[in-house]
Amino acid sequence: MADPTDAALVAAARDGDKTSFTILLERHRPLLDGLCQRTLGNQWSAEDAVQEASLQALLGLGHPRHPERFGPWLAGIGLNVCRRMLRQRRFEMWTAETLSGGRSGHEPPDSEPGPEELAGVADVARRVREAVAALPADRSRTAAINRAASLSPGSSTSTTARRRAFSSRRGNERR
Repeated sequence: MADPTDAALVAAARDGDKTSFTILLERHRPLLDGLCQRTLGNQWSAEDAVQEASLQALLGLGHPRHPERFGPWLAGIGLNVCRRMLRQRRFEMWTAETLSGGRSGHEPPDSEPGPEELAGVADVARRVREAVAALPADRSRTAAINRAASLSPGSSTSTTARRRAFSSRRGNERR
């Protein structure tokens, strides 16, 4: 017995035959899978789109003008679902909340270090100063230069310390 045509299967599915609709989906699912994976770029989103397109096709079985072209009609539904998902993804990725790191628009981002970080930095600086002070005079100057060279590049302390270290080096070279 020959396979029923898409038009016959659509007519049977419109009359409530679930098996006919299942045959239609099995017949055209590879095309729908390929379109959705190619459009969305990942398997998981594509599977969601295929399910959504299948549901829309089931709910809209009375709408295709050409039942013999069920495959292209289903593919069109799938592409529309994918496009909608891409639009939503684009808007979801660039919300103000996302751009501010998950904070609401009312609270400013934390650019200042917290009390714990400030205390840690102060403790490290104190220990370094004590260690440098305990060195002999010629070695403490070298340690100060090395410390200045290792500070983070953007800090104002770093810039000042590097200027001092550079001028100190130039002074040693002139002697």
